[in-house]
Amino acid sequence: MANPIDSVAQALALEPEADAQFKASAKPVRAPAGAVLFRPGDACPHYILVAEGAIAVKGVTEQGREILYYRVRPGQTCFQTTLCLLTEGRYTAEGVVEEALQGAALPAEAFEALLASSKAFRRYAFVSFADRLQGLTGQVAELAFLPLSARLAGALLARGPEEIAATHEALARELGAAREAVSRILGEWEREGLIALG
Repeated sequence: MANPIDSVAQALALEPEADAQFKASAKPVRAPAGAVLFRPGDACPHYILVAEGAIAVKGVTEQGREILYYRVRPGQTCFQTTLCLLTEGRYTAEGVVEEALQGAALPAEAFEALLASSKAFRRYAFVSFADRLQGLTGQVAELAFLPLSARLAGALLARGPEEIAATHEALARELGAAREAVSRILGEWEREGLIALG
């Protein structure tokens, strides 16, 4: 991708004046898989918009246990980032590049200016924020009401019907569960002929 800012601007579909303002203010962002974009306690200087790749946003306990809150893919925004910018707060989660990232970083001042002046940008930011909040609410409901086996089945189906390359540990982190519990369920499914482990 030659210029991720142009790709993001096209997806935003802003009014002409706002589009020019966005392109003048945004900086290209490129980061390899594994790069840490933010940690709990970090300030939030930019509104990041993804053109290619994915960011995993997760919580990490003091004991090192992780739970995946959500992924940010092209056309989506980071709930944590939006919240920090709107409240002038700090991150409470960790953002790690999961697939090589290309996108645009809009400085906080430009984010605020576009929110104030552009109906299209304001709608994009708040609809994305609301969608992510709805997704997080659904995730809390799943954690509270669905058994681990159902959540694990959903996670596997979301990865596609073909061969899935994921460790038991990675699946457990994604679901906020113990690796041993995930391994036990996968073992039961293999014995029943539902899956094949490798």
